[in-house]
Amino acid sequence: GVLVATLSKDPAEGSALTVTGNASFDDGAKLRLRLTDIAQAEGTYTVISAGTLTGAADLDSDVTLVPFMYDALLDVDQAAGLVLVDIERKATEELGLSRAQAETYDALYVALAEDDDVAGVFLDITKEEAFRAAVAQTLPDHAGGAFDGLSLGIRTFARRLANPEGPIEREGKLRIVADFAGWDSGKDEGDTAQYDLEGLGFSGGAELATGLGTIGATATWLWNRHDTLADNNVIANAYEGALYWRGTWGAFSGFARGSYSFADFDGARYFTGTSGGETVSRTMDGEWSGNATSFIAGISVEGGSQYFFVRPSVTIDYVRLSEDGYAETGGEALDLTIEERTSDELAVNLGSAVGFDLIGMSRRDTNWLRIEAEGGWREILSGELGATTARFGDGDSFTLTPEQRSSGWFARLRGVGGDASYTIAGELSAEERNERIGYALRASIRFSM
Repeated sequence: GVLVATLSKDPAEGSALTVTGNASFDDGAKLRLRLTDIAQAEGTYTVISAGTLTGAADLDSDVTLVPFMYDALLDVDQAAGLVLVDIERKATEELGLSRAQAETYDALYVALAEDDDVAGVFLDITKEEAFRAAVAQTLPDHAGGAFDGLSLGIRTFARRLANPEGPIEREGKLRIVADFAGWDSGKDEGDTAQYDLEGLGFSGGAELATGLGTIGATATWLWNRHDTLADNNVIANAYEGALYWRGTWGAFSGFARGSYSFADFDGARYFTGTSGGETVSRTMDGEWSGNATSFIAGISVEGGSQYFFVRPSVTIDYVRLSEDGYAETGGEALDLTIEERTSDELAVNLGSAVGFDLIGMSRRDTNWLRIEAEGGWREILSGELGATTARFGDGDSFTLTPEQRSSGWFARLRGVGGDASYTIAGELSAEERNERIGYALRASIRFSM
């Protein structure tokens, strides 16, 4: 048969058998164990105390109910008539956790002692997959989604400055510009958490044609949301102001753009599990601010025949995001205090565009239309995602080290056209990053005044 024993340092919670005479066990008898407490779980427990033991050497431990985070070792002291169980916490490397989960686990284990309900969820978990999923719900935002979204949005809007200028002479010196863009990205689970990112934004501004090129200014709103496997999410609203210059001299073109942004982040982490058949839920809310700076510049040269062209280009982009620290609320023992962090990235983009001028290259044309495709490689030269340092309540701090972003290819399909008073452009782009492909869609319009 199976004998169930509840292990607790509190005699009122635990169960132990005292046999005044002989305790006899048949072949195949099992001892099934359960734990009721995390704060004092580790140690040696007396399960059976008897005058004498018969067959106890063949007693097996059934770990079906033992929490996955512990090892239970059965010990029989035949001379003393005792059946003992030694409970030890598994080493972190035995738990099958990712690097980020392992970096969090020691601090989480201490915090569980402050919340009986959440601790009960972990004590009810006996399988590795469920244990990893529960730990994942307790991690702060750390994998780089906030930086990814802001960087992608800024770079998508900045690409308008790399659009070719048409052969139609523009009316007036003052121009009004407007842009819309949407994008997505993501990262698979590895050493750190996975995330799925989506974003969109609107931009408007004005520019002035001068003898030294065109100067302009824009204001942009960027919205990003990234969700993790554990249903945690962060929503960011960023407001960017940018100044830029662009110029064209025959076959050569160039541009430079600098910007400053301030951002508001609204994060929510959710923890859900069951303890003793009852659902346990916690919601941890966090709000924080940040600011970003960027500088993007590029040059290109165009050559070809009257209708067909090739345009190689080089672009440098630098984005830096600084995020303030913050403290979560609503999650009791699972609330985290997060320290400030800074991420930055410097990259060079080497590409070449090829395409056709469908309209605009004949003497009497008053409209212009170009279709082009561009491909190339984005190489990250320096910078890194900032590490996330946090602590549960008043506990010890721990640091989650993100996986760094990787270089990758990009491809774009673009259409540009207009006349003397306006220019319209649309672009669909794909970019490899984090070993996944992200997409962006951008539309632009410019009116001459």
